[in-house]
Amino acid sequence: MRFARIHLNGNPYLGIFACANDAVAFIPRSATAGAAKVIAESLGVETVRLTLLRTELIGAFAVMNSNGILVPSDATRSELEAIRQALDINVGVVETRFNALGNLVVANDKGAIAATLYGKRELKTMSDVLGVEVVGAKVAGLNIVGSLCSSNNTGTLVSPRATDEDLELVRETLKTYVERGTANFGAGNVGTCLLANSKGAVAGTPTTGIEMGRIQRVFEGSGW
Repeated sequence: MRFARIHLNGNPYLGIFACANDAVAFIPRSATAGAAKVIAESLGVETVRLTLLRTELIGAFAVMNSNGILVPSDATRSELEAIRQALDINVGVVETRFNALGNLVVANDKGAIAATLYGKRELKTMSDVLGVEVVGAKVAGLNIVGSLCSSNNTGTLVSPRATDEDLELVRETLKTYVERGTANFGAGNVGTCLLANSKGAVAGTPTTGIEMGRIQRVFEGSGW
């Protein structure tokens, strides 16, 4: 696996502005060529520039795995078409007022955890699109599970605020090695700091060497 540290236009919170699976990373239109190259090489993916909800907050509004991508109903037709043209996976439009899906859902190819804000209809849409079981739950007593967790198919990094019960839930649902950790020099909202897939991970520039060592251990599953 490959690991790197970058920022997107001066911002180290990569998970807010981009999202990735094993084939593609959707990144903001304004991302520099250098940042796009690092993401592409580290994750072994094609990078595709787009907007979502007419903003650059792609990672805040979308969540995806190898089977599908979830976007809120606020997405425009042109944005949905750009996603469909870039990647041959299910594109699911979730009808909800809780449209920050990337902050409220964490998923890999084995399972997903969604905020308890979502009802049965929304959870079913998520499950159908992502092709996995979706469990409604909180982490550290909070609904921002997508912000507090970062996962690939091997490991999941979780906020230090997570309880032992939270870790067990994540382990059972996402079926990965799980460990608490931080990024961006102590930030516990690791989902906002990282892009990860089965080939590598990219963290924000302030992430320390100790944090990067833990990130590598988690996503390589070497803690098992």
